[in-house]
Amino acid sequence: VEEHLGKRVAEMVPEVFHQFEAFIRRSLEGEVITGVEVRRPAGPGQGERDYLLSYQPVRDEGDEIIGVSVAVVDITDRKAAEAALRESEDHYRHMVELNPQIPWVLDAHGNAMAISPRWEQVTGMSAATAEGRGFLEAIHPEDTPRVENVIAESIRSGDPIDVEFRILSRNNEWRWVRSRGAARRDPSGKIIRWYGSADDIDDQKKAEEALRKSEEQLKAIFNSVPVGILLADTPDGRLSLANPEARRIFRYPVPSRYSVENYAQWGAIRVNGRRLESAESPLPRA
Repeated sequence: VEEHLGKRVAEMVPEVFHQFEAFIRRSLEGEVITGVEVRRPAGPGQGERDYLLSYQPVRDEGDEIIGVSVAVVDITDRKAAEAALRESEDHYRHMVELNPQIPWVLDAHGNAMAISPRWEQVTGMSAATAEGRGFLEAIHPEDTPRVENVIAESIRSGDPIDVEFRILSRNNEWRWVRSRGAARRDPSGKIIRWYGSADDIDDQKKAEEALRKSEEQLKAIFNSVPVGILLADTPDGRLSLANPEARRIFRYPVPSRYSVENYAQWGAIRVNGRRLESAESPLPRA
């Protein structure tokens, strides 16, 4: 400090004097200035540090300004914490906005408090409209009671929310989604929030429906053909399925417990009258 006594400010910190020269001159005119932030090099290899400055006119007994009192506070750690907080908030915002899912937050009573912008992209309904119970307006009328019941039951029991339903998309088509969430509790165990997300499962639902229809068609053919059909699992040949014509031919239900070694119990015989052994049956031979 002694080294700077008697020196002009421009001589003490020539590299940053231009940043606060105007503030000093204004303070010499009688103005009180606070909240001035300055960044300057800390030293060789030490990076930069941030300072908060305030300027106060100094007056003598006659109220004449004779100088300026400058208060300097090192705020480097505070600025670093603020930058880290902004980065964290920016990271969270992008994680929510760019997430293909639809994150949401409900209060303890099941009212929507926050919902991802993705909701508006999918449904055309704004987040503000979706707040409270507004999100129910986008759900198919046939599914709404079930969704409300699931939420109410989870609120009552504390169990996770897990429900599938249809929502009206922006292009006026119904799409299936699966919404799952869990409760956040305070130290006493009381539920204070519900956090979750909704996933688009429309393609999965359509694939399941196509598979179901295909299975129904195959079953109809299987049951109507005028040929007895038996299906057996490998490797033991245990029977898993028989169509009605097979049951008619054998004159009794085909037991599912039958495997290769039991086939002889059917009492099948060859055209020459010899009993057909188990290993000679078509299934084990196949």
